[in-house]
Amino acid sequence: AERKCRWLEAETEIFAQVLESGQKHGLFDVNEPMRTAAILLKATSCMMPNCLTPGDFADPDSVRELASALADILLRGLRKMS
Repeated sequence: AERKCRWLEAETEIFAQVLESGQKHGLFDVNEPMRTAAILLKATSCMMPNCLTPGDFADPDSVRELASALADILLRGLRKMS
């Protein structure tokens, strides 16, 4: 559990850096990069293999479509509006 927490913290830091860079370049509008990164990781954790069902593994195209839709929804919420 402790090891998993360390990995999650490291991933969160990396995501936050990406968000900060995107904000710096005018791509994202993020008030709290660390909090937003943690939320993004929580939202996408449902796509991890240990969370998928046997039916998901039987239909990988459906999982790909779901992952793509999830990413699109999450990113649209981050895009800076002109």
